[in-house]
Amino acid sequence: MVVSELAILPLTAKDDLGSEFLALLERCQATQDAWVLKDDPSLPADRTARGTSMYRQLEDPTVLLLTAQWESPEAHGRWIASAENASVMADLSPHLDTQGERAVVFFHLEGPVFTSLRPDERSLLEAPVMSVGRFSVGNDKRDEFQRRFDETKDVVEDVSRPYPLRGAWRIEKDEREAGRDEFVMYCGWASVDEHMSSGQHPRYAEFQELQKLVSSADIRHYKRII
Repeated sequence: MVVSELAILPLTAKDDLGSEFLALLERCQATQDAWVLKDDPSLPADRTARGTSMYRQLEDPTVLLLTAQWESPEAHGRWIASAENASVMADLSPHLDTQGERAVVFFHLEGPVFTSLRPDERSLLEAPVMSVGRFSVGNDKRDEFQRRFDETKDVVEDVSRPYPLRGAWRIEKDEREAGRDEFVMYCGWASVDEHMSSGQHPRYAEFQELQKLVSSADIRHYKRII
């Protein structure tokens, strides 16, 4: 089963990312690119076509978001176990902030979030801004949440077009969230202001009904850097 990776990395840097650190991120990504294409030569070399990218959060610029797609969790596991990944992590780990409440967040989502586009869609990874919303949903409300999302996501896409709204369920459960599932929404936008304007859509109240089914929500915006 194809899965999409979500990784959120808090950084020790408290100011603008320097050119040396950006160069380090590029080297890390290039190392993974080479390994992935050697592991499966049928995959496209283009990062966007593979669903691979790195982002910086706009609300808190010391937070990175990583995206990737894998043929299965096991395929991702092969990368994690590789010597190449060990080298990448040795270079990257000193820059990660894991103190206090800040912690690395990592899990997989069901299905290909970043590819399989319709002819009228552009890749989420090409959007100037991407929103990422994380929603905690009770197990007993999961089916209803999915149904309402499918029925009303066109409301958001009327504003975000040509960038789609995509959503998927978290695979690895959070032990602190017993009895709940997590649904993650990604949407591409021309700007944060465009996202905010979606609330003016005449049918937005229909989409907003989803909020009645969630126990918590966290929405952030990101700009691609790699």
